[in-house]
Amino acid sequence: MYQLTSRGELMGGPPSETIHEKPPLIFRIGTSRQQLGAVAILAILAVAPTAAQPAASSGCASLAGQKLTNTTITAAQMITTGSFTQPGSTNPIANLPPFCRVTGVIAPTSESQIVFEVWLPLEKWNGKFAGVGNGGWAGSISFGPLASQIRRGYASASTNTGHAAVPRAARTQPGSRSRNPSS
Repeated sequence: MYQLTSRGELMGGPPSETIHEKPPLIFRIGTSRQQLGAVAILAILAVAPTAAQPAASSGCASLAGQKLTNTTITAAQMITTGSFTQPGSTNPIANLPPFCRVTGVIAPTSESQIVFEVWLPLEKWNGKFAGVGNGGWAGSISFGPLASQIRRGYASASTNTGHAAVPRAARTQPGSRSRNPSS
């Protein structure tokens, strides 16, 4: 079982011959908001080592019941069809290996809602984690980069950075609260 230390380090894990060949991941984040998100995401990974093994359907589904401080897991589902269509789209992302998709919301304050997705390989996990970003004002999950990392054998996660994306047309409308209307 993995353990998350008070300094934000992920340590321990199963013997290397069962899941990966490299030592456990140690991941540190500097700022407090980033650290909170990283800790919540790494906590999911800490309770999910079985989700990275073949035939992990019960391990994946059990992640939905995990209780994490200020965090709600909204879904944990196996994606085994080789493709995934992101919410709000009709275009599937293809050529995906089987993975466990965990979605949720981190709310460190009453005014904060950080939406996240964690994708865990069900087969051939390389023992590594890759966080993917979306740019400062993007405010959405980066599904393309998540797919790229899962294809490479990485466990991966993305957040909306705590805000919802605003469509480009809405950013240029009178009364828009965007700080960067030209982008």
